[in-house]
Amino acid sequence: MIKRINIGAGRKVLKGWDNLDNHRKFGANIIADLEKPLKIKNNTYDYVLFENTLEHMKDPLKVMEEIFRITKVGGNIKVVVPYGRETWDSIDHKKEYWVTTLITLIDSGDFDSDIKGKVIKVRFLTNRTNLYMKMKIALFNLLIKIHPKMVDYTPFHYFHHATSIEVVYEKM
Repeated sequence: MIKRINIGAGRKVLKGWDNLDNHRKFGANIIADLEKPLKIKNNTYDYVLFENTLEHMKDPLKVMEEIFRITKVGGNIKVVVPYGRETWDSIDHKKEYWVTTLITLIDSGDFDSDIKGKVIKVRFLTNRTNLYMKMKIALFNLLIKIHPKMVDYTPFHYFHHATSIEVVYEKM
């Protein structure tokens, strides 16, 4: 049986999943503060959904280490965060995220971390429905496949207006 957890569930409580949040208000079955070690055994989950939560954390690296700790080897971790300047749409966001930020979390070697994994998917997401925006997002998703860091290090990031970036990691 596949074990799945929705971390930072908020109003999005998923049936058949463990739903973790810092309060019970919307029905989470695991109440925890992500800024502290989780009371969950190592290698518990096959799939982790971590959507629109990392940008609220004071120490995102420590939080990601905890998420990798509770994920089984070969398990997937899907992280969705506001992209770049879109982060500052909310007053309680602590950090902005770029494609490079989320890719180097795994492969930079710039810091001492227990995170062992690989990036298996990167793409932009938008909640805008017009055809022009969908075409722009499709173009930027193509650019990410060609060279993921290109979008951050060129003026391209000024023109796409994506609301979020999604990265899926596989724990190794």
